[in-house]
Amino acid sequence: MPIACLCKLIALMSRAGLIMRSTSAMNRQVDHRELRCPSPPPPVFLERRSMMDRTNRISSSASLERHVTLPVPSHAPRTSLLRLIALLGCAISFAACDAPDEAPRVALRVEADDSALEPVTNDLGFEIELTTARIAVDDIKFTVAGEEHASSSVWRVFSDAVIPTAHAHPGHHQGGEVTGELLGEFVAEWFVSADADPLGEATLLTGTYSGANFTFGRGSLERLGGSDPLVGHTAILSGTATRTDQVVSFTIVIDSPEDRELVGAPFQATLGADASGTLKLRLHTRDEFEGDTLFDALDFMALDHDGDGAVVIEPGVAEVEDAYNTFRRGFQSHDFYSITYEE
Repeated sequence: MPIACLCKLIALMSRAGLIMRSTSAMNRQVDHRELRCPSPPPPVFLERRSMMDRTNRISSSASLERHVTLPVPSHAPRTSLLRLIALLGCAISFAACDAPDEAPRVALRVEADDSALEPVTNDLGFEIELTTARIAVDDIKFTVAGEEHASSSVWRVFSDAVIPTAHAHPGHHQGGEVTGELLGEFVAEWFVSADADPLGEATLLTGTYSGANFTFGRGSLERLGGSDPLVGHTAILSGTATRTDQVVSFTIVIDSPEDRELVGAPFQATLGADASGTLKLRLHTRDEFEGDTLFDALDFMALDHDGDGAVVIEPGVAEVEDAYNTFRRGFQSHDFYSITYEE
């Protein structure tokens, strides 16, 4: 322990001792402050000891007992409370001495990356290829494993001793502490030119990251303009589904519940103070761990009710309600998202 910290600890303990000694002295003064009891009246001797006289003496004796004042009890609970406060102050000072300074910060560009949007074959044999994908996202946050920066503040050191910190679940990248963020409303758009504008610039503490979170938003009129089909919706995806020689073009429109958060998208990276690369948000057509696809259980031929070779899956349409709910469940899962860091 540094000498300065040791001195601070000794000083706090000395102050605590003075407080307790002063309080003990006050308690002794109070404890010896006895109140005088009034002298009992002289006994009355009666020649005739009737039943009534004995009853009167018993009543008189009970009345005297009620006038006796007991000594003032000691203030042990108050002394114990002061001792607890003093020890708590010492513990927090000790933690503050050992807590490291906050890690340096880095600013990194965030952009959508379409390298994981490969053609896939779903469980019903449809070969599916996306041609457009746009998602409204809010407040992207980056997390480290639960204990990574647990000692970055005095209060966190104390609170973690009382309430255990939730740690990331192995294999699912969930939990952890947020130490990086890109706040605001954004539209992640894939299948665009390489020189497209990024989503923004995120600020992160250096460290080893394990996951990312974001909130599904809605396209805003102010940001996109009245003619944009994404206004009022969370996502629009379109492409083709092919089985044997039959091809169906499709469009899927998604409305996520308000403030629906995606938690635990994989983000495996160690960022140093000299990090200057790019964070890439990826939408996956195939779950990298389980192997299932984003379009499993969708029968595009059965959804083409009029046989015109075009299918629209959107909210509020009874004929496609089951397909819509099935797709939205997978779409809102962290299994089909990831963030990577590239220099």
